[in-house]
Amino acid sequence: EMDPTHPYFPDGLNMLKDDFDLSGPAETVAGPSGSGATPTSRTKSKRLTSDVWQCFDVVEMTLPDGTVGPRAKCKFCPKNYTTTRGGTGHLKRHMLKCMPKHVHVPTTTQTQLQRHPDGWVTTWHYDAAHARECLARYIAQTDQPINFETYDITHRILSITLDNASVNTKSIALFTERNIPQAGGSFFHQRCACHIINLVIQSGLKEVSNRIERIRDAISWIGSSNPRFQEFGRHCTLNGLRPRRFQTDMPVRWNSTYLMLKNYLEYDTTISGFYNMKLAESGCPPAQSLTPDDWYVAKIFVEFLQVFYNATVTLSGVYYPTSSQAIHQIVEMSDMLNTYREDDLLGDAVIAMETKFKKDWSEMPFLYALGVIVDPRIKLAGLEYLLEFTGNKLSIDYSDQITDIRNKLFEVVSIYERRFGGVHTEPSPEPDTQLLPTSWSILKRRKKDKSASSSSSTT
Repeated sequence: EMDPTHPYFPDGLNMLKDDFDLSGPAETVAGPSGSGATPTSRTKSKRLTSDVWQCFDVVEMTLPDGTVGPRAKCKFCPKNYTTTRGGTGHLKRHMLKCMPKHVHVPTTTQTQLQRHPDGWVTTWHYDAAHARECLARYIAQTDQPINFETYDITHRILSITLDNASVNTKSIALFTERNIPQAGGSFFHQRCACHIINLVIQSGLKEVSNRIERIRDAISWIGSSNPRFQEFGRHCTLNGLRPRRFQTDMPVRWNSTYLMLKNYLEYDTTISGFYNMKLAESGCPPAQSLTPDDWYVAKIFVEFLQVFYNATVTLSGVYYPTSSQAIHQIVEMSDMLNTYREDDLLGDAVIAMETKFKKDWSEMPFLYALGVIVDPRIKLAGLEYLLEFTGNKLSIDYSDQITDIRNKLFEVVSIYERRFGGVHTEPSPEPDTQLLPTSWSILKRRKKDKSASSSSSTT
């Protein structure tokens, strides 16, 4: 019988069933001249079950010896074959040659579709670049091992970002022994910028923890009793403020402390008035009361932490590269540290933060530098100016590092020229115009100063 998995079946057979009566072949008798075939009204009781009968009819025809007998006549061409031989192999061979010439059989493969966000559906096209990006995201989001399924990505790792734990230095050494880092390993080990910022802020919080602790205790005390909070709500209404229940922070997460203080500042006078009144009624010593200095420290600290909070949000991005933003954020933070270094109430906290800041970033990571250099608005000259600005704010000498960065840049460019020199690349997209004010105002000022000092253009 015909193989039902043949590419011409079952769609071809189904189509034929629509055109032909498959209940069984009709008997025929010889026509008046004896050379034709005329079907009779009787139908054989035996049903022919082979698939080849989708392509043939059994008809009574005049045989070469003059007798009348059954023949298998093709439905698509004049040929006919004997039906008395054993089996249907000769009929099957003819069907496989003849049927495709006369019957259009649709493909059995199903086109894959994709649905767009706006609801319309189109055929799906394979995009190698998109597939590669999705694979990278899958490996990162599901914490797959580096030797994930022999996709052979071990030697393709550009960099590994880890926190600042000392044990990671040993881990990187082990990775380096088993891999061949790109560009000589200049990018290989990256310390998490957000983790460094967290350590910097935590060192400053220790210096102002007493004043912040008093504010935290007051908020916790007000919200710990429903009757007390309802009384505080009436106190807020009398002072023209909307009653609200405040959430306390998690001390181990400095950004929650920042958000807590930021939400409290609008209610500073109301909170102090209500809390101090209740302390006096209960006979507590005045030393436990909230003072204007406590709220001043909170206000200044919030203004101070705003830059660090924005830096953390920016550098925590997942679906865009962050290395090109790191130096901009470092410029912002160094300027803020320099501004508040001499503040009477925040000075000690700022000095502690600056010490930690310089410990981790007195040597600028090359990945950060390269991310800035490839920006056509900055280039190597703009990087030098930004590092000079940061160095002046924090008393760091970056001059030797600039030479090393320049040499490393040429080394990396030569690697790319050898590997991708003949590859055609598409034009880069327009850069993001939503940039940080401090670093870009510095670059604009530099450009203006150069224009004023020289009448000729500089390449």
